[in-house]
Amino acid sequence: MTLKPVETLLRDAATTLIVPRWRRLRHGDATEKSPGEWITVVDREVEAVVSAGLLRLIPDSVVVGEELCAAEPHWIDRVGDGTVWLVDPLDGTTNFIGGRPPVSLMVALLEGGDTVAAWMLDPLIGTMHRAERNGGAWRNGERFVVAAGRDELRRGIVKTRFLPEAFKAEAARALSASATETQAGSNCAGADYPDVASAASDFALYWRTLPWTTRPACCS
Repeated sequence: MTLKPVETLLRDAATTLIVPRWRRLRHGDATEKSPGEWITVVDREVEAVVSAGLLRLIPDSVVVGEELCAAEPHWIDRVGDGTVWLVDPLDGTTNFIGGRPPVSLMVALLEGGDTVAAWMLDPLIGTMHRAERNGGAWRNGERFVVAAGRDELRRGIVKTRFLPEAFKAEAARALSASATETQAGSNCAGADYPDVASAASDFALYWRTLPWTTRPACCS
């Protein structure tokens, strides 16, 4: 299949479902699905529409979405089964709820558990990052080249929210000893990953990693 229809699908979902609700959520549109983990009606609607569209593109494929797995955790076991789409309908949900950019709509295509293509769309400003295995990475249709020449880790995004307490202390000591500048990050992997690739950050440290937020960064 050609990859262009995926980009069109994501842009359509952003235009019709995400942008119109930006800073327009109503009372009850956002709820906690687990302590500290938020979901909005927009997450659900985008995942439903994008999932249906992806299945039309490859009818024999399977969609594993973040919100599907939140409701039915056994779906995450399907990640390595044949042709699989991973969908994060609204990465940076807490940003979206607070009316703070950035947010990202993220999709990856897997074959037998290996990432073969990925897309990350900022729905608010329209920036699309996409990558294809052995085909390079692109930003808004222009070749995106990973910055070279970084021999030292001078600054990096460090997310400590899910770190065990013992590891938090260990990480703090290591960062202090190395004089590494700690960056807070954007609370949106779809923005943090391109920052690492472009050398705005030298690394990103996350403790909890999930397929729909890590696989889009695994293809180049």
